[in-house]
Amino acid sequence: MIKYLCFKFSRFVSVTFVIFLSIATTYASNDLIQEICPGVYSSKGVTKVGEPFYFGIELIDQSNLENWRRYNRHIGYMVNRYRGVLSNMAKCSAPENRSKNNEEDTGFTDHEFETYSDRLFTLGFKKGSDKLTTLENVESAKIAFELNESSETEKYYVAYLSKKPIIGKFLFSHLDDKITLKKFLTVYDDLVISIRVTFKPQNIHYETRGITKNPKSIVDENYRGISPVLFGYIGHVATKIFPNIKFMHTRPIPAMHRILCSTFSPQEMYVDDGTCGFPPATIVIDKNGKEEIIETFKSSEFIAREVLPSHPEFCFDRPHYIKIEAVKRLVALNKASP
Repeated sequence: MIKYLCFKFSRFVSVTFVIFLSIATTYASNDLIQEICPGVYSSKGVTKVGEPFYFGIELIDQSNLENWRRYNRHIGYMVNRYRGVLSNMAKCSAPENRSKNNEEDTGFTDHEFETYSDRLFTLGFKKGSDKLTTLENVESAKIAFELNESSETEKYYVAYLSKKPIIGKFLFSHLDDKITLKKFLTVYDDLVISIRVTFKPQNIHYETRGITKNPKSIVDENYRGISPVLFGYIGHVATKIFPNIKFMHTRPIPAMHRILCSTFSPQEMYVDDGTCGFPPATIVIDKNGKEEIIETFKSSEFIAREVLPSHPEFCFDRPHYIKIEAVKRLVALNKASP
């Protein structure tokens, strides 16, 4: 269970982010975003299959930095492809290959260990399976999630979706670095997915890295395809606080590049070929300091070639810039909400 705690800040700055997406119309009943506490924005919604969720985004400072870092480490303990407690259980979930219960790591009784191993095997989390690969790939995301404390020139946020209402910055109930699988499944049950958000006030783009779905949600197979709603909400917050934001930036792996290509048109997404650099437009700043974009997406020929899903190897870890309007359309806010 996650407990929520509101902290006061002398100053609030908002978000910026990148994106990994799918289809916005999958989601409905999304309330307007409210500032519920200095530095904390929240909203709520329901998936098309009726799963309620709550969106939250919070500024990272000394009050919550270690909590999120600890959560990140705990994920590594669970899904590391060589030593992860959960990933190793999945590899040995087949009855004929099952190892003995190590209660110090799992926290399970022998009966609980057998029951959960049976569940993993029945759901298809076993050695050599695509589901095991999906589970272990969370570790790569959690590496990119690495956080630092915010400064005047660079602000870090964590955006997330929760099963429980958000009333402020939340404080995890488990504060020890050591954690068992059984404890992990309990104390992090509410947290569905999270992502690091970084922005620099002087930039017209923002970045998100390390989108991390809770391993428990992966095993439970709930909140499928939830990533778009997280990005869409962040986009709305970003432009609410920083009206100058024009793009979101990400460096996707090939699988995510395919998702982006299926979501955005060449007119909405720019992929840098390594020679053009940012910005993907000509920026003019007038005498009053106001930015004006006079040319959008100058490399249209490159876009048409590079964003094809059949050529993901060309786009691995290359900057992708997506128009903020395209990101915001992933979540349609209820205008009638208070």
